[in-house]
Amino acid sequence: MRNGTAKFKGETHEGQRLQHPQRKVTEIVKGATTSHVRIDIGGSVIVTASITNEAVADLALEKGKQAYAVVKASDVMVGID
Repeated sequence: MRNGTAKFKGETHEGQRLQHPQRKVTEIVKGATTSHVRIDIGGSVIVTASITNEAVADLALEKGKQAYAVVKASDVMVGID
């Protein structure tokens, strides 16, 4: 543990951000305007990000696709290569 957060193999830090290596999207639950995207980051940990439906479409996210979980404060951003 470091500052109350677990250290995962392959994680990187940009300033105060924590970026995990690409991992598998396990579920996407779409609402009227936002989606909840769940990413398995390893070690029995699932990260859930609330992002716009437009962002899901722009990133072409779907279950089983690889994506990054970038954590900053109370926010989780999702990205792809």
